[in-house]
Amino acid sequence: MPTRLDAAGNVYSAEFRRCCKISVCAYRGPDVHCNRDCNDTSRFICRHVCSLYEENIVITGRCECATVKYQVSGDIVDFCHCHCSICRRIHGAAFATWGGVARDDFAFISGEDKLRTYAFSERSDSIFCSTCSSTVLVDFKAEADMLYITLGTVDGDVECPDGYHQFAGSKAPWYEITDDLPQHDGWPVHPK
Repeated sequence: MPTRLDAAGNVYSAEFRRCCKISVCAYRGPDVHCNRDCNDTSRFICRHVCSLYEENIVITGRCECATVKYQVSGDIVDFCHCHCSICRRIHGAAFATWGGVARDDFAFISGEDKLRTYAFSERSDSIFCSTCSSTVLVDFKAEADMLYITLGTVDGDVECPDGYHQFAGSKAPWYEITDDLPQHDGWPVHPK
């Protein structure tokens, strides 16, 4: 069956006369299809065309309910496990794992209207899905060129730089760090 694109980037299935925009079906999951309730045939067409669109996307991710989806067209340049009490409470876990990406490389694919913000300090916002409460990223206002995505929301495998633990001095007393990554009691001092 031939695939046809119009000027707006819509993918058409002649047999079922349905379409979806590439921007909403760019997610690469095995059981996820576009938001227009396509049948199997048009879902295949959407995936085929989207795989061409995705060649330049390095990282994709989503919240648990898949309402919020994002893409990063660059690399993770900072990789850390944060043990501060705020990150532990926001995630309900022993620590949070963050990946720093350039703000200009980050874009939401869908669900931006479902995002909520929790200002956990004067300089930091936690951004999460209002439907499933998954934390998607943190915006440290002092770092205007960076955002920190939660690596638990990333689809598939991703390359990360050498990691480290921060605020290891305030880690949960019941958790033991057993890897050989560098540990910092507070914020790490990065060489300039």
